[in-house]
Amino acid sequence: MESIISNLVTRFEKGSLSRRELVQGLTLLAASATAASAQEDLNFRTATIDHVSIQVADVKRSTEFYQKMFGFKVVSGEPARRFLASPTASRRLVFT
Repeated sequence: MESIISNLVTRFEKGSLSRRELVQGLTLLAASATAASAQEDLNFRTATIDHVSIQVADVKRSTEFYQKMFGFKVVSGEPARRFLASPTASRRLVFT
């Protein structure tokens, strides 16, 4: 996780990330760390997420953020609703 944070900060310092994008990235990391900690505390054997649906004010801008930040690709959807998939796993985001 330290390398991911370092990468985010470096990209912010070079001007390739806005302050908003930096904060969003750090928030996602903190949330994932909290979820991982909770999973250990509850002794879950396995856990998977098929997809996450996020309501956003600007679908195009949010799509661009996740593509730029995490390498997600648009796999389907019309302009008002986008389905993105992780290039390394079967994780998907849905923006509405």
